[in-house]
Amino acid sequence: MHLVFNEINMSALAFGDLEQFYDELAQAIDAAGPQGEQLFLAKLVVLMASEWGTLPRLLQMVAACLNESPPPDTSGHLF
Repeated sequence: MHLVFNEINMSALAFGDLEQFYDELAQAIDAAGPQGEQLFLAKLVVLMASEWGTLPRLLQMVAACLNESPPPDTSGHLF
């Protein structure tokens, strides 16, 4: 899985903060266990979507996550 999405620029989040979020998210997914993982992720996405704003922006993020083509060079940006 690539963590680079050319359609999304999330540069407002510092790289260290992104790493910490990733680590804590991984721990939360593990804590939810195989039976609760999908429900946990669905709840998290809905909660985060309510914070992120507009429907077009949310749909752009969904499309970017579904894009399976190799990402282009983003000049060092993670997202």
